[in-house]
Amino acid sequence: MAGYTIKKIMPDEICLVPSRPPFFLMIFIALGITFLLLGALTKMKIINPPAQVFYLFIGLGMGFTAAGPLFMIRKMPDRILFNKASGSIQFHEQSVTVELPFSRFSRFDISGKLSHTENAGPSFTLDLVSGTGSRLTLKESSNVMELTVMAEKIVPYIDIDILRQGTLIHEGAQRHTSRNPSSLPDPSLSSVQMRHILDTDTYTWKSRKTLWSLLLVAVIFTGMNIMFFMWAYPMMSPLNIGKYIITGFMALINFLLLFTMAYHAVGTSRVTVSPDYFAFEQIFLGFKLSSRVLPREEIAFISSGFSGDDNKITIFTKAGKELHDTLIIEAARANLRDRSILFSLIPKLMQLRNEIIEIDGSPLYFYEKLLLEKQWADTLNLPEGSGI
Repeated sequence: MAGYTIKKIMPDEICLVPSRPPFFLMIFIALGITFLLLGALTKMKIINPPAQVFYLFIGLGMGFTAAGPLFMIRKMPDRILFNKASGSIQFHEQSVTVELPFSRFSRFDISGKLSHTENAGPSFTLDLVSGTGSRLTLKESSNVMELTVMAEKIVPYIDIDILRQGTLIHEGAQRHTSRNPSSLPDPSLSSVQMRHILDTDTYTWKSRKTLWSLLLVAVIFTGMNIMFFMWAYPMMSPLNIGKYIITGFMALINFLLLFTMAYHAVGTSRVTVSPDYFAFEQIFLGFKLSSRVLPREEIAFISSGFSGDDNKITIFTKAGKELHDTLIIEAARANLRDRSILFSLIPKLMQLRNEIIEIDGSPLYFYEKLLLEKQWADTLNLPEGSGI
């Protein structure tokens, strides 16, 4: 499953590294290459299926071959070290090291994912939780015991509480009181541009994904169009109204995909922070796609993640933090396979969205998000450690 695995256990240190990509992604790549080979054999007339099937082979081949590596691209620390001697957690990423003291963290939390359905994905996460409630997802799995074993292997080094589905299963023997400051990299290493005018700071960064991600999405997008317009469309009767409905739907999907790719290629995100307010905007070719402002007195804390589905920087209002904490408790205790329980949580989830600002964190490295958290918290005069 996604997240981290334990690579090395030493007397004073335990090392975590990103898990290997799921095996089904390798199957995707193998299927894609197989379809492309079938397309090549068809083109060379070594095999002789119906002529239009060539486009089916090429479309499927491009889609499957690109989908595998696309889902393998992850922007997260290359190593996480829990070091007992220094009393800190070290995050290594792109030749940059971030060091956070144990005192910043309160517990490991194993809880259910609110987005889980009976037929989809991992259902539980192992989170490292800060004193203010900010979470770093270390692992996702459908097996609660797998997450429990991993937490129990790490806890001798940091020795904090382990909470499993709302129940305390290990009480940390140590209360880390060290107030050593976090060791963050120089802001000059960040790709985020900052401008300071009077008491207001403006932060701007490109919203683009990596070049490889954009190219892989383009390949999938092209394969999908080849498969429909070159294979399926010609075989449909001109009198079949479904042909035109599907064509219209495909045109809409194409437009949305092109727009999304264009935004990730040239769009920008902008945050404006002053002692009085926090504002976030998404800008594309000079136009604002979205904008949100929160007054300073409503803001409780800042949180960010680097794995799983929660690769975001999230600004919580005080009401949002209370609602978020309530949802975490309810999710931990609920049977997430009971759809009636999931539906009962939907109104609270919708309410929560009105009490937070979510900023896509995928264009940024983890150390960049930590730098932004510290700078924003300082300007907003939030309590120390309001983020991670």
